[in-house]
Amino acid sequence: MDCLETLRLAGRMELHFDEPEAVTAGGKRGGKYLEMIGKYDLRELTPTEWFDFCAIIFEGTTDHLREQAENQVSGGNRQ
Repeated sequence: MDCLETLRLAGRMELHFDEPEAVTAGGKRGGKYLEMIGKYDLRELTPTEWFDFCAIIFEGTTDHLREQAENQVSGGNRQ
C-alpha cells in the first residue's frame, strides 16, 4: 500500500507512531549499508557514500512509519 492510499483509508483516524522504533529500523539499514561497503568510521565515507548512508537511514525510518500506519489502517498486526 502506498502512502497516499494509506492516508485515504485512514481518513480521520488518529494514528499512533512508535518513532524510536522507526528510527531504530532506519539505523539498522544504515548499519547494513556500512557492513556492505566495509566502512565503519563515518569520517572515511566519501561524499557519495555519506549521501547514500543518510538516504538509507531516512528511507528505512519512513518505510517503518508507513508500515505502522498501514498496520493501523488495515487493523492487522504486521510490523
